[in-house]
Order: sequence, then structure tokens, then C-alpha cells
Amino acid sequence: MARDEGEDREIPKIQLLIRGPSTKVLSFYEHLGCAVQERIVMSKELFSVTGYKGPRD
Repeated sequence: MARDEGEDREIPKIQLLIRGPSTKVLSFYEHLGCAVQERIVMSKELFSVTGYKGPRD
């Protein structure tokens, strides 16, 4: 499991991004020992991904 590998590599923390109010997903990760932390995530789309064909030259 990724958690065990993280401990083996001495990685002190993992973070998950869960989009939307998914109670089943939240319950799953809480069962694994994860806790909800209040954060603000900001983003800005640089271009539309509709019809994306790859990096621009």
C-alpha cells in the first residue's frame, strides 16, 4: 500500500484532494486514519482543455 511505502521512505505526510462532498470517499480515508483539514485551494486555468492536443510550441 502507498502508506506503507511512504513510511519505508520516511515520508512524513501525504495529502489528498477530494473534489465535491463525497461522504463515501471521506469515510474511506477517515477509516485509514486521515483527517479533514480546512484549506483554501486556488487555481487559474491558463487555457481551455477542450480539444487539447498537447504542449504548445
